[in-house]
Amino acid sequence: MRKVVFTGLIIVGLIGAAFGQSAFDMSSDTIERNFKGDDIVKVVTALNQFNPYGKKTIYGPFNKSDTDRIYAFKLADHKVYGSPSGVWVEKMTVNSWRDPVSLENKSEDHYLIKDMGTKVKSYTGQNVFGARTRVEATKEKRYFVAPINGTGNIGKLSVKPEGGKVGVIFICKPARHSQDEGYIARPHGKGYAATWDMPWSLYEDFTSVRVELQEVWVYDQDSGKVLLKKKIEKRP
Repeated sequence: MRKVVFTGLIIVGLIGAAFGQSAFDMSSDTIERNFKGDDIVKVVTALNQFNPYGKKTIYGPFNKSDTDRIYAFKLADHKVYGSPSGVWVEKMTVNSWRDPVSLENKSEDHYLIKDMGTKVKSYTGQNVFGARTRVEATKEKRYFVAPINGTGNIGKLSVKPEGGKVGVIFICKPARHSQDEGYIARPHGKGYAATWDMPWSLYEDFTSVRVELQEVWVYDQDSGKVLLKKKIEKRP
């Protein structure tokens, strides 16, 4: 019994830090109405000190506590869907890493945490003959998390919403596929450069944090009531 209580206290402390609170009570079944989760932009900045292209080089000082921490990320509301039969979240699946053994491209599931929106700018372009035209450039910036090693198959969550808008929280720890893979992934979406015939371009700046997903929480954002705490079993 003592062992169970002690372990529980450790988890409370870790999750409390993740939620940005001095003391988060894991026995509580409510979430603050204005809960936003950990700032994934700051997490990416901290973890990106590892070379994101798979090499072990460390850029600048590296704080190991950034990789040992438990984080809580709130998924983007417009990617969470609920019905009387359950709750599910939309994911994007792309090939975003290379297995160092087989040298094959592998796919990862990426769940949207933060959408920084779309920025559009125009400039005057010129071709080799000196002709000029107005070019429109669009940039989209988004942040994701990518559960790895079999922890990303969330599927449908068997929980019945109460009528309000539901929120989903991923409780997780930074992870890597192997020693040759970084904590940060760069999933590639669609994009195209401007041409003279089509003077507009699109650039998708997508960044994803690789994580070992430990729990998924579903809650009612109006009442704050936690509807589900699902533990994720790690699979080989």
